[in-house]
Amino acid sequence: MVEMKEFTFVFSGEAFIKTIIYFAVIFLIVMIFNTFSISKVKVIDLLTANKKNEDLKVKKLGVSVVLFLISVLCIGVAYYFIQENGMMEVDGQFWMSIIFGTIGTFLFFLSLSGFFLRILKTNKKFYYRKLNMFILRQINSKITTTFVSMTLLCLMLLVAIGVFSTGAGLATTMGGDMKKATPYDVSYVKYFPEEEKNFKVKTDMRKEFESKGIDMNKFVDKSCMISTRLNAKLKFKIFLNGRDKLVDYPKGVKESMEKSSPEIIGLSDYNEAMRKQGKQTISLKSDEYAVNCNFDNMKKLWKDVCKDRVEIKMDGRALTAKSSMIDSTYYSASSLPMDMGTLIVPDDVAEKFSVHTVVYNCQLKDDVEENTHKLSKLMESVYPNKTMEERNKAPYHTAIYRVEMIEQSAGLSTVITYIVIYIGAVFLITCAAVLALQQLSENSDNVERYNLLRKIGADERMINHAMLAQIVIYFMVPLSLALVHSYIGVKVASNVIATLGNVNALNGILASGGAILVIYGGYMLATYLGSKAVIKDKNR
Repeated sequence: MVEMKEFTFVFSGEAFIKTIIYFAVIFLIVMIFNTFSISKVKVIDLLTANKKNEDLKVKKLGVSVVLFLISVLCIGVAYYFIQENGMMEVDGQFWMSIIFGTIGTFLFFLSLSGFFLRILKTNKKFYYRKLNMFILRQINSKITTTFVSMTLLCLMLLVAIGVFSTGAGLATTMGGDMKKATPYDVSYVKYFPEEEKNFKVKTDMRKEFESKGIDMNKFVDKSCMISTRLNAKLKFKIFLNGRDKLVDYPKGVKESMEKSSPEIIGLSDYNEAMRKQGKQTISLKSDEYAVNCNFDNMKKLWKDVCKDRVEIKMDGRALTAKSSMIDSTYYSASSLPMDMGTLIVPDDVAEKFSVHTVVYNCQLKDDVEENTHKLSKLMESVYPNKTMEERNKAPYHTAIYRVEMIEQSAGLSTVITYIVIYIGAVFLITCAAVLALQQLSENSDNVERYNLLRKIGADERMINHAMLAQIVIYFMVPLSLALVHSYIGVKVASNVIATLGNVNALNGILASGGAILVIYGGYMLATYLGSKAVIKDKNR
């Protein structure tokens, strides 16, 4: 776990030197390639280059349409693969989505230059209105030469938007409902393998601690020990049957879930935990079971199970679901509400199944933070738990301290936020800067064309509008496709984050939208003002 309460920025001399070297190498390579490119061009072509538009890479309209259709098909296949994969593992489907998505994006921009202008020319009224003909030809010419960079910029924008959107949601999730998830100051958890078949709880953690000289009365105000059990024959499949759409998980995750078993807890253990939290206890009939779930992604499923009074059989005994689901944290302290569904059953039913976990939950006295750190150090000195053998001999496998959990969650949330801001901002600024430089360079080269517009009667307002339209369209073309990609990517990534808890998608969307508006929109405005100044200066 990440433990970090604060961080500071430092200047790395080594990183500074490496950055200079890397940029020098990049500029050297670019200079060499430019030298070769220019050496192949005739002098007369260089002198007249600013008067010519770029040649189309794909000249036949039919070929452009076919390439466009192929690009749409590739993008669709990429979307299918990533939704099937669910971003749960890096397998063949994941890499196929990357490959098809990249190829589809490349072909999209390659084909766009071939029929973009020709389609718009069919609308004569629009095409010959004011300076639309000039604007569209300029844009088409630019896309023709920059379809490779457009592809890269689109993919970088996808990463930037995805990181901003999902990262903000993940950071919010990690620092989510901590109070609800940590009802106890400390929880000690002991796990038992299913093959051991422990039907009775033989562990008394408090007595074992005190036998080692740890005076729990010195630290603990109130405590309880509970156990959960598993019925290997009872699977989630019976509850998911006909209700799988209520659980927003990829197909593979649902299939794995169907094969797993929900945890079981006896009524008396559950009520004991509720009493220690000062919450209301529940009652059950001899043929009833209740469902406790505090995991947001599973609540719809369990509410429907309770509504339909789904019947199950446990050790040959029929039990019917209680009509309402319970939303509580009974189990142990946790960074997130993670109870995906526990069945609360009568004690005589629970005792028929082997113990899965034993949990000793404690509320500490007086200064909780100080007592937490003292108790934690004392436990570590008595039970190092560094090796698996030591862990198995100790009364517990895992110790969960509320204070430490909150500190770790805050630290991890800070790290995620920093990474999100860094990667998202860097990619977004890089894309905007490249587009801005391309447009500034293009408008500087096209000064004679703007002067020609003035000579044939176009006023400054029309010229400025034409230049603004070019810049906006040029900036929006890669962003538009990146937004479509991001919709699918963010949707799938949100499902992954949802396995950790509730995702506040709105925060991520607002963060992403704000970053695009400020950074991308700022560069767009700066490009327009810079281009406007360049054209005016060279017109004097």
